[in-house]
Amino acid sequence: MSGGIFEEVKLNVSMAQVAEMCGFHPDRTGRILCPFHHEKTPSLKLYDKSFYCYGCQAGGDIIKFVQLFHDCAPLEAAQKIAACFGVDDGSDSPFRMQMRRADMMRKQTKIEQERAERASMDAFVHSVNREPLPTDEASAALYAQRLGQRDYYEYKLREEA
Repeated sequence: MSGGIFEEVKLNVSMAQVAEMCGFHPDRTGRILCPFHHEKTPSLKLYDKSFYCYGCQAGGDIIKFVQLFHDCAPLEAAQKIAACFGVDDGSDSPFRMQMRRADMMRKQTKIEQERAERASMDAFVHSVNREPLPTDEASAALYAQRLGQRDYYEYKLREEA
């Protein structure tokens, strides 16, 4: 279970984001003042997913940075990052499972609604195509309106296909 949170955090959060979470603002070269030793000139280089200090030789990934900065265990560091950036920790708590089920139900309902809408549009298009041409002026106006609606539905049906 704890392996999942490490992988998710490393995949979804950059070193620059973690540094900013800890209150650092990298210069244009990606360097900050090293929080692990006293210095006047930035010597800690931030890479995409790691860091290295050329002054004290501290280095590692984003989890190691938070671990050293907050003086905590690796799991606690990963949890801090996950909480700050909304990263899924990979656990299957009852609440998380319930949320996934609800999300799947919403998606399935949306798919069913779209199918019903397509079927309704398709039926309308076919009914208009089978209608006889109107003989009087009043029904001609309604027919023209239905033709416009038919053209729109045909467009929508082609667009979704």
